[in-house]
Amino acid sequence: GWPDLVAAVAAARSAGADVTLDIVGGMARPAHLVRGPRGRILRALGMLDDEEALLTREIAAHGVEEVVTVRPPAGELDAFYAEIDLLAAPIR
Repeated sequence: GWPDLVAAVAAARSAGADVTLDIVGGMARPAHLVRGPRGRILRALGMLDDEEALLTREIAAHGVEEVVTVRPPAGELDAFYAEIDLLAAPIR
């Protein structure tokens, strides 16, 4: 999943690789749903994770805030795809 990808970027940077990570599309659940009243109840019951907050903490824990970017969903991705060297789609 995303934690593994963030850890891989941190390891690659530690080894001297000049890598960056752009996460496009955000998380599976929009933040306003996770952090709203219903989301708070589900999180308290252990039935929902705030994936965006978890990802932000993971990025900070690995010290890669300067090279990892989380971008909102974009309608047209052709220009983005033209710029990348590798595409990863991690899942849990």
